[in-house]
Amino acid sequence: MKLPLVLLFVAASISASAQTSPSPQLASACGPMNINFKPQSKIPSTAPTTTPPPDPRKATVVFIQDDGYGGPHQADTIRVGINGHWVGAYKQNAYFSLSVDPGEQYVCANVQNRFPFGRPIELLHFYAEAGKIYYFRTRYLAGLRTLYPTYPFLELTPLDSYEAAFLMHSYPLTTMRPAH
Repeated sequence: MKLPLVLLFVAASISASAQTSPSPQLASACGPMNINFKPQSKIPSTAPTTTPPPDPRKATVVFIQDDGYGGPHQADTIRVGINGHWVGAYKQNAYFSLSVDPGEQYVCANVQNRFPFGRPIELLHFYAEAGKIYYFRTRYLAGLRTLYPTYPFLELTPLDSYEAAFLMHSYPLTTMRPAH
């Protein structure tokens, strides 16, 4: 019985230290943990289904929240950071895009809601070239403890342009505003 209590204490200590002194990877990719967003999605039929042509001097990055059939019922917001700044957020199967300068990009996906033992975070980096489009998908599984005993689970992965076009046609474009 003492072992579970010790593990609980260690997990809480690790979570607390991660929030007070972020690792260099979190600092270079995520934004400040106290900034939250309220994403709002447009109806898919009125939203554009392709990204605008990229600026020849910048790269375009598209983030797609894809939780499949469970997505429309997912209440948690996923926020995305690049190079130490939050650039957007979405939930319930949606997408958004932005332009970035060419060069090394450090990306962070994070579940905005609070968890007692920290928040799921995914990190990656890539080299952006001017005039190119890059697609990334986030998937988040939570609330299905009997099916997914390791929940909550967040995933951030590169995505093929063909599948990205299909998902963007199926999902709404999202806009963000700071939560108060």
